Amino acid sequence: MLINEFGEVSIDGALIREDAADSRHVQIHDFPHGLIAYGDDEHFVPTLQAIAERRAQVDHVLIETSGLALPTAVMELLQTPELAEHFILDAR
Repeated sequence: MLINEFGEVSIDGALIREDAADSRHVQIHDFPHGLIAYGDDEHFVPTLQAIAERRAQVDHVLIETSGLALPTAVMELLQTPELAEHFILDAR
């Protein structure tokens, strides 16, 4: 799970980690400063590429963009040649 955090403290990440504490299958990656919601996070594409390399062990990638921004930047990044061949965008 990729969590887009806007503030200095990872509140969403802490809550989800607490809920997922019993599941060894859930891995959480925090992205501070809300940058993936704007397509400016330099770690987003490399993180997804690393996940794609382990695709045999991954069922789904859930991306929490933020309540502060529209997820269109993330949707656009997922459709780039670097990521589109590895991920199917399902924006529900």
